[in-house]
Amino acid sequence: MRILLITVLVVIAVLLSGCTYDSKETPQAQATSTPTVTETETAPREVTNAQNAASVEIKGFAFNLASITVKKGTTVTWTQQDSAPHTVTGRGFESGNLAKGQVFSHTFNDAGTFDYHCSLHPSMKGKVIVE
Repeated sequence: MRILLITVLVVIAVLLSGCTYDSKETPQAQATSTPTVTETETAPREVTNAQNAASVEIKGFAFNLASITVKKGTTVTWTQQDSAPHTVTGRGFESGNLAKGQVFSHTFNDAGTFDYHCSLHPSMKGKVIVE
């Protein structure tokens, strides 16, 4: 009887040890400290902050903000929120396929207009204007 009780306790302990969750085990995209854009805008918006950072959310098969204006040296971070994969593809930068929750960042050091799109969904287009 004692051996049966010990065996049952060992089995329960083994089962319970497999039921833990460690957030460090889940794959995460690069951590960023840039704010998340939650509103949807299509008109150009100038992004100004002391950190030289801007955010674009990929959601609803669209880039939100579709057009942003930033200063030279600004890092733009795209955060992918859709279940379908997307890319951020432009002149001089390419994210590769991004799954939900992943981010891609690119620093714009030259002035100009940088059009970009999702290579998987060509109707998804955006623009970064660098002053």
